[in-house]
Amino acid sequence: MKNVVVGKNAVLQLLLTGQKTHQLLINKSSKHDERISAIIEIAEGNNIPYRFVEQKDLDVKCRNVKHQGIIAHIPKRQFVEIEDILEYAEELEEPPFILILDGIEDPHNFGSIARTAVAAGVHGIIVPKTKQAEITPIVSKVSTGAIDQILIAKVPNIASAIETLKKQNVWVIGTDMNAETSYAEQDYEMGLALVIGNEGKGITRLVKEKCDFLIKIPISSSIDSLNAGVSAGIMIFKIKEKRDE
Repeated sequence: MKNVVVGKNAVLQLLLTGQKTHQLLINKSSKHDERISAIIEIAEGNNIPYRFVEQKDLDVKCRNVKHQGIIAHIPKRQFVEIEDILEYAEELEEPPFILILDGIEDPHNFGSIARTAVAAGVHGIIVPKTKQAEITPIVSKVSTGAIDQILIAKVPNIASAIETLKKQNVWVIGTDMNAETSYAEQDYEMGLALVIGNEGKGITRLVKEKCDFLIKIPISSSIDSLNAGVSAGIMIFKIKEKRDE
């Protein structure tokens, strides 16, 4: 199921950011819920149609996704070009800060990373067309709607995308647990793209070879690796911290 946002927080955030919404479907029994009431008030103020339906109707539409009594129908997701992300950073007069997801397949990780990216001011995300989690209601819910607030470029080949970035003076930093440099020691002042690898396999060999730098998060020897979403969050905010100094 695509082109919907589910869950109270995600739908509320969707409306607060002014994103186009076709219609809301609301569980009849949730009329008096505080957050649902707030959503209805915003919808009425922005002429967004809504209607009350039975719980079973929402269950059928959402299948196994927990909807919390509300669904928002939104326009089809529009992907952008890499150049659009670079232009956005230029408009803000900031050095580019881009995420490259090299095969994040868990929708919960994708949603978590998107939420962190928006919170830290990342200008955009580059994802591959294959072997990558799609933007689903689960992703939207986990990201509390943040997935719809950030520019996303979907590319046929990550290695080629890296070459495009390098031609625009963007340095590419890969994450690798065997790297010699700690994430805390790396310089992040330049325009950069941070590569986050697949949950199990990490960054693919070719993409790793294309990276200008490889960094790691030092962890206890009793743990093999960190969750991709957690790793991304740590490194994204380290970059933000160093840039804000």
